[in-house]
Amino acid sequence: MADPALLRVLSDAVSAGKSLRAVSQCESGGLAPGTYAAGAGLRSTGITNGGSQTPEAALIHLWLN
Repeated sequence: MADPALLRVLSDAVSAGKSLRAVSQCESGGLAPGTYAAGAGLRSTGITNGGSQTPEAALIHLWLN
């Protein structure tokens, strides 16, 4: 998640009002953007932290908002 072009696209999407949520595919633990270097760039884009949501739960959450 250190690719400036990708981070710019994600940031632009959030700025344009798109709902984006970051989640982990790990079976337990969840996501903590900014805790590790890999997540620092993602956190700076304004993407919502899905925490311990599964990808499926995050998708439903985005559909309902």
